Amino acid sequence: MATGAIQPPQEKTSQGPRSMAGWGIEIIKYTALTVLAASFILPLYWMLISAVKDDPQIYSIPPIWIPNPVFLANFWNAWTKLPFDHYLFNTVVRYAIPATFGTVISSAVVAYGFARIRFKGRDLWFGICLATMMVPFQVTMVPLFIIFKNLGWRGTFLPLEGIPE
Repeated sequence: MATGAIQPPQEKTSQGPRSMAGWGIEIIKYTALTVLAASFILPLYWMLISAVKDDPQIYSIPPIWIPNPVFLANFWNAWTKLPFDHYLFNTVVRYAIPATFGTVISSAVVAYGFARIRFKGRDLWFGICLATMMVPFQVTMVPLFIIFKNLGWRGTFLPLEGIPE
């Protein structure tokens, strides 16, 4: 071949059989991944099968993992006996869309400020910003509800209708 020509990549040679320790590590790794995957899939599965159960099947102990019979009337009841269109409107139009746009716009402005503008105390404020992002919503949920209640916002524009005082 001519010099400077592109050579095809060389095939890797096998490293031979694995040692018992190597196999043990692989088995532990894949077992841990399987358990972790199941822990994420199980709540989703429970939600889906609970949607097609009647009340006695939902509240039975021990739990029923495969519904018998499948009770599809739950979906019809949700759309006809409850103001589901009102709930959907509140969730999507009054909460999800404004929250998404507000988060994207404010995050972009703050990110631009931290990335491009040099100011005194920037690193401190960036650390505070990161720290507040790490606080789980469950920690702030009750104080936020109390603030909304005291402001008179409960049951108005926000989708908090039907929550007892």
